[in-house]
Amino acid sequence: MQRERIQCFEIMWSGVCVFVMFFSIAINFNETNCGNYKTWLKVSLAFYICDLIVAMNQLMTVKKVRHESLWLLITMFVLLVINTSWFIYGNVIYYQNKDECSDTAVVGSAPELTSSMWIMILVGYSTMCKCCCISALLAYLVPLLIGIYRR
Repeated sequence: MQRERIQCFEIMWSGVCVFVMFFSIAINFNETNCGNYKTWLKVSLAFYICDLIVAMNQLMTVKKVRHESLWLLITMFVLLVINTSWFIYGNVIYYQNKDECSDTAVVGSAPELTSSMWIMILVGYSTMCKCCCISALLAYLVPLLIGIYRR
């Protein structure tokens, strides 16, 4: 029961992120791709859709066999690491191009797209924290488990 709740929360979080990014891309459809923000949002949307699919498969596995699939857990972790590095790249391009893309007087700027990018950067901080916590936990526990296994 607890595992199912965790999986449902994971699905809900991915679904909210997919909705926000899809909504941002749809609203800013006619904007120019200032600072490659639109491209970044589209790739980030693809990562969250993949995460949503994997989380849904994990929920079905938990409901069916009453435990998580190790391969789906590894896939989720790899997607999390890749998504975190994509958010780090998003931070870099956002803070490099923020001034030129948010200025309404500059031709080709996209202030609405800049605000959408800012919202997704804020959402990405929780993803980065999740990745850091899980990675730190794995870095601490894996050598411990290997030592216990050898004894």
